Amino acid sequence: MEKKINPYNGVEIDPMFDGHLEKPLSKMTPKEKLDYLWLQTMFKWTVDNKVES
Repeated sequence: MEKKINPYNGVEIDPMFDGHLEKPLSKMTPKEKLDYLWLQTMFKWTVDNKVES
Protein backbone atom coordinates (compact mmCIF):
# COMPACT_ATOMS: atom_id res chain seq x y z
CA MET A 1 0.00 0.00 0.00
CA GLU A 2 1.31 3.42 -0.94
CA LYS A 3 1.93 5.78 1.98
CA LYS A 4 0.04 9.06 1.87
CA ILE A 5 2.05 12.27 1.94
CA ASN A 6 0.67 15.54 3.25
CA PRO A 7 0.75 17.86 0.20
CA TYR A 8 1.10 20.93 2.44
CA ASN A 9 4.40 20.00 4.07
CA GLY A 10 5.54 16.76 2.43
CA VAL A 11 5.37 14.76 5.69
CA GLU A 12 4.04 11.20 5.65
CA ILE A 13 0.54 10.84 7.15
CA ASP A 14 0.27 8.27 9.94
CA PRO A 15 -2.27 5.66 8.76
CA MET A 16 -3.39 5.05 12.36
CA PHE A 17 -4.43 8.70 12.87
CA ASP A 18 -8.07 9.29 12.00
CA GLY A 19 -8.22 12.85 13.36
CA HIS A 20 -10.60 12.05 16.20
CA LEU A 21 -10.11 11.89 19.95
CA GLU A 22 -10.86 8.63 21.75
CA LYS A 23 -13.13 10.52 24.14
CA PRO A 24 -14.16 14.15 24.64
CA LEU A 25 -11.90 16.46 26.65
CA SER A 26 -14.66 16.90 29.24
CA LYS A 27 -14.40 13.20 30.13
CA MET A 28 -10.60 13.01 30.22
CA THR A 29 -8.62 12.91 33.46
CA PRO A 30 -6.11 15.73 34.05
CA LYS A 31 -3.26 13.32 33.15
CA GLU A 32 -4.98 12.36 29.88
CA LYS A 33 -5.49 16.05 29.05
CA LEU A 34 -1.81 16.80 29.65
CA ASP A 35 -0.77 13.81 27.54
CA TYR A 36 -3.11 14.94 24.77
CA LEU A 37 -1.81 18.52 24.86
CA TRP A 38 1.78 17.26 24.84
CA LEU A 39 1.12 15.07 21.80
CA GLN A 40 -0.54 17.98 19.99
CA THR A 41 2.39 20.27 20.83
CA MET A 42 4.93 17.71 19.61
CA PHE A 43 2.90 17.09 16.44
CA LYS A 44 2.72 20.82 15.68
CA TRP A 45 6.45 21.24 16.32
CA THR A 46 7.24 18.25 14.09
CA VAL A 47 5.08 19.60 11.27
CA ASP A 48 6.38 23.16 11.62
CA ASN A 49 10.00 21.99 11.58
CA LYS A 50 9.42 19.26 8.98
CA VAL A 51 11.12 16.66 11.17
CA GLU A 52 11.24 13.17 9.67
CA SER A 53 10.96 10.30 12.14
